Amino acid sequence: MHRAGVQASLDLGFGRCALRAGADALTVRVEAADAGSLRRVQAVIGADLDRFGRREGLTVAWEPR
Repeated sequence: MHRAGVQASLDLGFGRCALRAGADALTVRVEAADAGSLRRVQAVIGADLDRFGRREGLTVAWEPR
């Protein structure tokens, strides 16, 4: 059973990640102090999401905000 609005956050030391699971989407927000650290956070989180979501056909698309 899936509950809408489930949230979690991660502090990676070089950046932060906030996740929110909705009814039909997972929203991931990443933050870092500089562009290099931001790319690193995106790479780590993106690789994990690709691996964990492979069976369900999950795709990761980063959008700047």
